[in-house]
Amino acid sequence: MLSLVEPHIFNLSPYVPGKTFQEVKEEFGLENIIKLASNENCFGPSLKAIEAMQKSLVDSHLYSNEKRKTVKRSICQYLNVKELNEKNIVLGNGSNELIGLLVRAFLAPHEILLNGWPSFLTYRIAAQAFNRAEKTVFLTPDFDYDLDAMIKIAQGKLKNKIKLVFVANPNNPTGRYLKKKDLKRFMKQLPEHVVVVIDEAYVEYVDEPDYATMVAMVLERERTVVLRTFSKIFGLAGLRIGFAVCSLEVADILRRVREPFNVNYLAQVAAIAALEDTAHIARSQKNNKKEIMTLAKGLKKLGVEVTESVGNFLMLHLPNDIPKAKQVIHELLKRGIIVRELESYNLPQSIRVTVGTPEQNQKFLVTLKEVII
Repeated sequence: MLSLVEPHIFNLSPYVPGKTFQEVKEEFGLENIIKLASNENCFGPSLKAIEAMQKSLVDSHLYSNEKRKTVKRSICQYLNVKELNEKNIVLGNGSNELIGLLVRAFLAPHEILLNGWPSFLTYRIAAQAFNRAEKTVFLTPDFDYDLDAMIKIAQGKLKNKIKLVFVANPNNPTGRYLKKKDLKRFMKQLPEHVVVVIDEAYVEYVDEPDYATMVAMVLERERTVVLRTFSKIFGLAGLRIGFAVCSLEVADILRRVREPFNVNYLAQVAAIAALEDTAHIARSQKNNKKEIMTLAKGLKKLGVEVTESVGNFLMLHLPNDIPKAKQVIHELLKRGIIVRELESYNLPQSIRVTVGTPEQNQKFLVTLKEVII
């Protein structure tokens, strides 16, 4: 009998998301649960997005391409980059789908994905799923991308094999960011044949003067892709919608390999409304800017080391003289607080926590103190 699948599929470790409300409720019999594991917007979606979806429910019988052009035009208005138009935008079922499409479309069997580590797990999983090789460059001791080491590899003996490069800016799970000048220098030093993907999932939370989006670079360097998502500040994680900004040539290829109706109708309706709700975006940014400092300060008071972050989350490192992170996470779950383990990122004594509302953050700090002290 023929094998069910190719051997590399059995070696693939699937992405394991954070615990859900239902899982914690069923396991521990709890009702009051706080989820600070998945970097979701603690305020939820825009009320305008909810209203828009409610009005559009009657159109659920229509295929989702009814709104495709409109949402792409709205994205272009939001990005506000001259010469960028709807043909430069490719919609995805979350940016996760686009990551898989990029590997599928641009990485041949003999070519290699260059990736920093730790970074978003989906880059690695996508390469493994298509049986493509990955070359890993570890982050610096401060959890920054080692751009010089990545350039050295891309220009070295593997030059003709390195084809696809992923850089998350800000990075997940670290929350660290790359300065504009450093990232632009990196991109310009990559060989022309390399497709470089800048994942800007958390861009709306960044408030650093030396940070800049790379959206305009897709018009300067043809093999550049910028990924964005509606899952974070827009609060639409459950609807699964993201987009790629890229050259016309790259966009054409991605459209050839994507599913015909890959983004659902209500997600597109919600995205259009969410882009217009600037008050919701501003409220989310204001809360994050204040609360991330409150959360970091509270953690340091508990003797917990914190990596400085510009996202809507913090990566914290537990001292070796207290229980292991896995045990701490379990004790938090028993008390109704969900946080993210980082053992899958080879950080067994670290935890990632999403910035929540003031009340959620205070509850987390009080509960963590009970667990570790």
